[in-house]
Amino acid sequence: MFKHYEESLQIMTGYYREQKGVIALMLGGSVAKGMERADFDLDGMAVGGQPGRI
Repeated sequence: MFKHYEESLQIMTGYYREQKGVIALMLGGSVAKGMERADFDLDGMAVGGQPGRI
């Protein structure tokens, strides 16, 4: 994984860790598949939920 992706993931993780209701972060696209190039974007998704509900 390219360093700029690692840095972006650290920023995303830090931000969403502080947000109430976010229960997961998911990585998608070419980076998740291990097929990224340096000029590709990073596809991240935050999943929200309600506490106490499944």
